[in-house]
Amino acid sequence: MKHIDKEIYSQPNITKRLRPLSIGYWVTAAAGVICTILFAANQNASSGLYALLMLGMAIGDFVLLLVVCYYIFGDSRGPYSKECNGFLNREFSYYSRQTRPALEEALSNGSLDALLRCKRGTIPDIIVVRYYDDEETLSYCQLLEMRNGKECPVSEVFRLTK
Repeated sequence: MKHIDKEIYSQPNITKRLRPLSIGYWVTAAAGVICTILFAANQNASSGLYALLMLGMAIGDFVLLLVVCYYIFGDSRGPYSKECNGFLNREFSYYSRQTRPALEEALSNGSLDALLRCKRGTIPDIIVVRYYDDEETLSYCQLLEMRNGKECPVSEVFRLTK
């Protein structure tokens, strides 16, 4: 059995795409670049304009650095469902060992409602990893068990419906 994080991308209707950043990051980064250009072009500016350009340059260039680091080092890629035209969210739910039969039954029946009715806990004996869209019309789930501090898959990846 493969872990759901590897198995999810083998589905025919799911691809890995860049997650878009909000427009505020791009506007602030563009303002920083503009302030940098104006600062370099206006060497004889007044002290007020000089300070304003320095502030805009510092903030904007810092945000530009954050954007670049996000795309190079961050979690910038995610599962995109062609079926629902959106990114899938990932959720971890923790359960006690006693709920394992009910969880396995809910997954094998493909019932999301039955899965959501199972009582959650705080100790990660059994972990349910669930990928779902914003409207929760599409869900992929897998049961994992903690063994010696590692997550081990104990079920296949199931597609659930509401």
